[in-house]
Amino acid sequence: CQMGRYSLDREGLVYAHEGNNGFADLVAEGAYKSFPADSDGILPLMDEEWFDDDVTSRVKEFIRTVWGEEYLRENLDFIAEVLKPKKGES
Repeated sequence: CQMGRYSLDREGLVYAHEGNNGFADLVAEGAYKSFPADSDGILPLMDEEWFDDDVTSRVKEFIRTVWGEEYLRENLDFIAEVLKPKKGES
């Protein structure tokens, strides 16, 4: 969903081309109404919030869109917990 390959508004594979070929047409048709695909295909990963479309912001927006504001903290806590190194992992 982040990059537009899949959409919350359509079933199955939505976009499978390269070079943004036909992507603008899908946007114009409303294929990404619920959760917009990233327009430039670049999701920066920073240690601080710097860009509106960085990975952290987009993941929060996706969780909020799919599960609602009331479950945002619970889902973010779950993600943080499973990403922590486990005993014996580096």
